[in-house]
Amino acid sequence: MIKYVRKSLSLFCVIAGTFSSGFAQSDVADFIKGGVQDAEKLFNAYAAPFGESFGANLNAGWINTAAPLKPGRFELKLVANVAFVPTNKKTYNLDALGFRNPVMRTINGETAVEQWQYENAIAPTIFGSGDDAGSIIKTLTYQDPITGEMVAEEVAELPLPSGIGIGFNPIAPAPQLSVGLPFGTEIMGRYLPGINTTSDETSIDFRGIWGIGFKHDIKQWIPGIKSLPFSLSMAFGYSSSQAELAFAPVLPEAPSGEQFADPDLAGTAYTGPAIDNVDYNEQGIAFKASAWNLNLLASKKVSVLSVYGGLRYSRAKTNVTLQGIYGVAGEPYFNQDNVNDPNNGRYTLINTDKDPIQLDMPLSQVALIGGFRLKLAFFSMFAEGNYSKYSTVSAGIGFGWMN
Repeated sequence: MIKYVRKSLSLFCVIAGTFSSGFAQSDVADFIKGGVQDAEKLFNAYAAPFGESFGANLNAGWINTAAPLKPGRFELKLVANVAFVPTNKKTYNLDALGFRNPVMRTINGETAVEQWQYENAIAPTIFGSGDDAGSIIKTLTYQDPITGEMVAEEVAELPLPSGIGIGFNPIAPAPQLSVGLPFGTEIMGRYLPGINTTSDETSIDFRGIWGIGFKHDIKQWIPGIKSLPFSLSMAFGYSSSQAELAFAPVLPEAPSGEQFADPDLAGTAYTGPAIDNVDYNEQGIAFKASAWNLNLLASKKVSVLSVYGGLRYSRAKTNVTLQGIYGVAGEPYFNQDNVNDPNNGRYTLINTDKDPIQLDMPLSQVALIGGFRLKLAFFSMFAEGNYSKYSTVSAGIGFGWMN
């Protein structure tokens, strides 16, 4: 599933304005068989920088001056944002995630040891190196109930995803409308329409990006400075984005040449799940992101040029959910009381809970921000940079009746 999830995530990335290569659907069984908890840790470590940088992008590009628009005036602008990924978010450490730690299990009444094996503990995140990242192998060591010999079995092999080899995450330009209101207040709204695409195996429902915000002149409420020749304001913005990807169901398969144990087979003691009583048709990935920011801004206008700076506190959360139920082959079944049980040697079926992987990728940061706007009659050009954990750069053009 590693390759599959990467493909799924890449589609969201392309919609959002970034790049990625794909996960292959064929690895979904190995991914789940490797353990849902380990899958969550691995996927979160790999994909978290995407969710965090996407949230940083949602919080950028809201303003181009501290001065609110005068009542009745407006500006329609198109803003593009790019978030830069810090160096320590381009790799993750498998040892630090606990993948080297052995896990004790019980199989057929005997103690078994489960452990991941790999050569290099440092692996790339989605924004890391594009070189081959290698694989990790989960082994299970246990006593064979038939021969009594110790067996070292390879449970799963996961090819680790490589990165895209770039250290930034762009987002598609989102149109934004600002309107001036009385009392030194300006309201803002942004909206990027959604899109639906369908291929032979997947369908994507991208529901776009929307946001709302306001800016308010606070200098008017501070005695002694309201007549000084600069603008001082507070600004707030909230954004949200959602997408869903559905794909052809990944059905459980027994190892090559083998069969699943069947509870309906005559003479059997096996009571596990049958392979035909679970609906695997609702598999997919859901993506949700929300973000808000609060700004303290000061600006100065000289002729057609406005320069501004200030502080921004922002929070964002991106959630990725692996939807549906997934089934994989577990260990071979053995009926200790009946060596002639026709299910002996067949593989048990393991079904996950519905929506087995749910990841939250939060980000909170304080940023120094600065930028400028160049206004020429009814046209403007502007740019902004913020310095923080995930620094961003925004740029755009605007049209309207501006101050």
